[in-house]
Amino acid sequence: MPFEVTSLHLYDSTLNVSEVELAKVLNDFNNIIAEVGYPGAGYYLWKVQNDTIMQHRYMITGYWPDKAAYDSVHNSEAWKSVRDKHSEFLKTVNAQSVYRRYDLMK
Repeated sequence: MPFEVTSLHLYDSTLNVSEVELAKVLNDFNNIIAEVGYPGAGYYLWKVQNDTIMQHRYMITGYWPDKAAYDSVHNSEAWKSVRDKHSEFLKTVNAQSVYRRYDLMK
């Protein structure tokens, strides 16, 4: 599936957020994304290779077929339910992070 929209989220590992918990939260979101009709789209967790780098040690990439798919997922009640379930955790992750969404240049 070609992706036309990508999101990038760099987060600061000094926040002491558990990798295991972050992976679990992303899995919850990815399950909803598949249920809404976009299997293969969703979020992937990356970790920097150099152990001495602490700031923005983790990267979450998101891949979406297009803006309509992104909007459809993020406006669904199922998505909102998962977002609300993890709201406190997401506040911690988003406290010191960089987020950008990109459109494919054609």
